[in-house]
Amino acid sequence: MSIPVSAALSEPLGAVAATDPAAVGGGAPSVFAGADVCRTAGLTLRPGAVRPVYDDERWDFGGLADAPQEMTEREKLWDFSAIDNPRWRPVIKDLLLGLLAPHDERVLTVPAAFRTVRSPRTCYLYLRRAIAWCNWLTAHDVTTLGEVTQAHCEAFLEQHSWSHPETGQSRRRLARSTTSNLAKAIQVLAPYGPLFLADRYRPGFVPWAGRTASQVTGRKANIENSTPPVPEHILAPLLANTLYLVETVGPHLAEEHDRLRASPTEAGLSNAAHFGAARLARFEAAVDALRSRGAPLPRSSEAIVGQRLAAGWDPHDPLLRVHVNLIARQARIRRLPAHQLPQMRPVLHAAVAEVGVAGWWGRDAAPVPRADTGEPVAWTEPLTAEELQRAVGYVLLAAQILTTATTGMRRCELMEITAGSRLPAREVHGGGRRFRLASRLIKHQRFGGIPDEWVVIEQVDRAVALAERLTGAAPGQPLFGAVLIGTSYHNLRAWLTEPFARRLGLAALPAGPVNARMLRRTLAQEMAKRPGGLLAAKIHLKHVSVATTEGYAHRPGGSQALFRAEVEHAEHQHHLELTVAAFRDYQNSQELHQAGGETAGRLVSMSSEWLVSGRCHRPLDLPI
Repeated sequence: MSIPVSAALSEPLGAVAATDPAAVGGGAPSVFAGADVCRTAGLTLRPGAVRPVYDDERWDFGGLADAPQEMTEREKLWDFSAIDNPRWRPVIKDLLLGLLAPHDERVLTVPAAFRTVRSPRTCYLYLRRAIAWCNWLTAHDVTTLGEVTQAHCEAFLEQHSWSHPETGQSRRRLARSTTSNLAKAIQVLAPYGPLFLADRYRPGFVPWAGRTASQVTGRKANIENSTPPVPEHILAPLLANTLYLVETVGPHLAEEHDRLRASPTEAGLSNAAHFGAARLARFEAAVDALRSRGAPLPRSSEAIVGQRLAAGWDPHDPLLRVHVNLIARQARIRRLPAHQLPQMRPVLHAAVAEVGVAGWWGRDAAPVPRADTGEPVAWTEPLTAEELQRAVGYVLLAAQILTTATTGMRRCELMEITAGSRLPAREVHGGGRRFRLASRLIKHQRFGGIPDEWVVIEQVDRAVALAERLTGAAPGQPLFGAVLIGTSYHNLRAWLTEPFARRLGLAALPAGPVNARMLRRTLAQEMAKRPGGLLAAKIHLKHVSVATTEGYAHRPGGSQALFRAEVEHAEHQHHLELTVAAFRDYQNSQELHQAGGETAGRLVSMSSEWLVSGRCHRPLDLPI
């Protein structure tokens, strides 16, 4: 039978052997020596992937087949050589393998070991904290774990409870959740002591015996969701801008981006190292074709202009901003050799004087209504390839933020949206269609999560379709990258001050903060207050509500069900606020209209019952 975690971290370990290596293991480094780490832990690797072995100084999990998109490359590489004292490397290896494989027969013999599997991501956090603890001990002349005292534990925790000093700023005390995890990393070595052959705490020693890590640091569980919603003065322009970029600009941008990808590249074109008369004629013909149409010569990127100036070009050179090689590609020539440019200058100078220079892409931009006035304006001015790619990046950010704001998906779920995630729409009785997204439920699930799907509104379906087209991602490849909404918002806010966005009448965005949790919280609260609310002014909130409800009904145990629970909790809180407000009005003897008197009386009666029964203070146990 498994011993409760609280007991494991508070009760003495009993007759734990001495810390002399000869006494604890006869010189053997580990009970796991030579083990295949992934086979022991039940982790699946992709075919041909490197298989980490226990004795390796670095465990490479880069080939994990079930790794979620949220798992970084750094989390997949466990470097035990970072532990200064070699004696403690097998100790930490044993700990982590014990956490990864709690049902292994070697771990089952440890009475106080955890019996719930810890994921590789969780174990990586244990590794980082263990490295910090071990190296701190080494720096303080501790050479064996048997020498560790409670004073060492307290000194380490206090020293690591403060942020690193930054220039011009004083240190701040870290959150209790952070310091609690540090204390846990120190404590967890105690219950696993019987597993270790290389070293262990002295018999009976448990750091902060009788107290959990949370009790040590004063961390308290938050019953209520403390995440604030996105303020209305931020949400309004954010939704308006992202909808406009996705639905109005997006289709035109995607069409132009398709043209860019289909345009000739240097690969496969003829080499102009020997620029003879025939190629000279083709180049001149390409320039003449532009002049005859009155089309400006293509403009180079600012990066190329900077390189030319650094190489000694005259700032007033007429060809400083001309993309010569793009003209060459129109003539099916790979590039114009630098030593041949003087020969081409007369032709190019004449063309620049006649038709000028402009971006190559978006020259025939279709008109769209401005975001602010509705007046028609070309969706873009001519762009260089680099400027077009940059616009693509920011419209992808808009699609990412819009999807986050109108689905309530967590960051880990958004990262699992891949090319091909859009499932076929379903026709529903009475007309209309229901749109669905395939993703994975990650939180509170086995490592890698389980397949899941969301019922979404049409705007989200179009946003994901646009992301598929703009990225050109192959089926199964992620669309939204790291989904750092706070960073995305900051970058989008800066880009909206640039000419591309200003000429379209897009609104400026106030300073944040904005993140995925706040957007999820906002959606839950807006749905709880339906049919009003700011979100309802930008999105048909009824459609979001229907989609969420149907997603819950379709997969009762899925992630959309958890979001629905948050909505119901927010709805409960909103109704309670209304009831309390009515009760306060009654208490203050505020004048009520005759028609509303009976309603207020019923609310007061109801609120009195709730206050007497204590139901308004009852915590709601939500699986979130």
